[in-house]
Amino acid sequence: MISVDRVPEEVYEQVRQHFNEQEITNLTLAIGTINIWNRLCISFRSVPGEYTPS
Repeated sequence: MISVDRVPEEVYEQVRQHFNEQEITNLTLAIGTINIWNRLCISFRSVPGEYTPS
């Protein structure tokens, strides 16, 4: 699914100009979590805004 095994060094250095190691880790985990929820919603054919609490 991924064509390369890592982020290019130039991209990583650009990110490091704005975030420290902990922030990069947190950002990566947040993006991964969002990605998982998106894939689950697509798989279950969820329609945004249709949830109503019982």
